[in-house]
Amino acid sequence: MKKYLITFTALIMVSAVGFITFRRLNSEKPKTEAPAVLSQSQTVVEETPQSFTVEGGSFFFKPNEIKVKSGQKVVITFNNSGGFHDFVIDELNVKTKQLKSEETEVIEFTPEKPGTYEFYCSVGNHRAMGMKGTLIVE
Repeated sequence: MKKYLITFTALIMVSAVGFITFRRLNSEKPKTEAPAVLSQSQTVVEETPQSFTVEGGSFFFKPNEIKVKSGQKVVITFNNSGGFHDFVIDELNVKTKQLKSEETEVIEFTPEKPGTYEFYCSVGNHRAMGMKGTLIVE
């Protein structure tokens, strides 16, 4: 019986030491990572997405000009206020489904290259009738 008691006590002590060591190692880890040091040639891009609501209707987009920052996520909520429309930016591979009146779709993308890009409705001849706008990536 004395042999079992000594073995049991030793197991409890080993378990306690392991538990204490494990807790100390975990509590010594930093809760957040230190910010990276950037060289002068690198830029910091904000993590908050640039969000816009675009309304599409009878041959118009409102707004018809959007300015965004290169390398930062863009979220566009496209609201179709009447008719059958979509929202397309060919060069950035951005496209909603063709939506019926009062339907909405949210699209997300990250433009990497500065420039001026046309967005438009690809339904029928809507683009030729003026349903287009400009995305400016700075």
